[in-house]
This record gives sequence, C-alpha cells and structure tokens, in this order.
Amino acid sequence: MSKVAEFARMIDAIKKFASGDLSARTNLPHDETDIGLLASALDEMFESVAARESGMMETYEACELIFEFNPLAIGIYDPQGRQIKVNRKMCEMLGYSEAELAQIDPTHPDDKEEGLRLFRELIEGKRESYQREKRYIRKDGTIIWADLTAAVVRDRQGKARYIVIMV
Repeated sequence: MSKVAEFARMIDAIKKFASGDLSARTNLPHDETDIGLLASALDEMFESVAARESGMMETYEACELIFEFNPLAIGIYDPQGRQIKVNRKMCEMLGYSEAELAQIDPTHPDDKEEGLRLFRELIEGKRESYQREKRYIRKDGTIIWADLTAAVVRDRQGKARYIVIMV
C-alpha cells in the first residue's frame, strides 16, 4: 500500500472517530516505520478515548437510574428557579407530570416568601444548603406537608449552577 493510501486510511479513521464512531481504527500495521508509529499512536488514542467514553456513559446511566428511581422526590433547578428536571417520585408525590410541574409552583402561597428568601441566599452564597418544612398543593387540591432539603451546586469559579432539592 502506498504512503498516500496509508495516510488516506488514517484520515478516514480520524473522520469516523470524530463523527462518533468509537470503534474506528486505522487498520494499519503497528511497525517501526513512520506510518506504523503514527497508526499505532492514533489507534492507542482512539482506544483510550473510547474506554473513557464508555466509562462516562456507564456513570451517566447509573446517575440517571439513581435519580429516577430514588425513594426521595428530587428536583433540579437553575439559578433563576426554572425547573431542569424532577424525578418520578416528585411527580407521584404532587400528582403532576414533569411537564406540568415545569409550568407551575405547587408551593402553598403562605410558604412562598420564605422559600424565595432561602433560594436567594443559596444563589448569593450566604448559605450552601437549608432544610425546612413546607406545604405543597397537590394537583387534586389537597395540601401536604413535606421536609425539604435544598443545596446549591457551584461550578469551579464558585458560581451557582444548580439548586437540588430533596423531599
């Protein structure tokens, strides 16, 4: 095989890998020639990235399962208070779908002011977490009391990224 063909094969493997095909390899001999050494280095890099990606996928899937099937009701919100995600238990507890909860605040009106104050304190860095009792209004109109724990998740620069609540 000519050097041009070998380089073309390496470029094809790089393009396949870059497009998401983690099984892409150069399929060239790993010998002591310049092309062989380059092919060997590329294939090692492909294998390393594919292994890391596989590990990250397993971790992501485990986190998703832990979140979704947790016995606690969990909600994740952005610093503006918009819902990012709630788990199945939160929906069951309140009687709403995830989409419905994204459109409403089921907090009892008498508990909203304190909740907003505590939320702001999390965002402003005055506290990292809090616990409180609060009331929710379920979809069927019944009022339930719940023990809520909230915590802020910050990025490396210390900026509030998420607020996680567990009930």
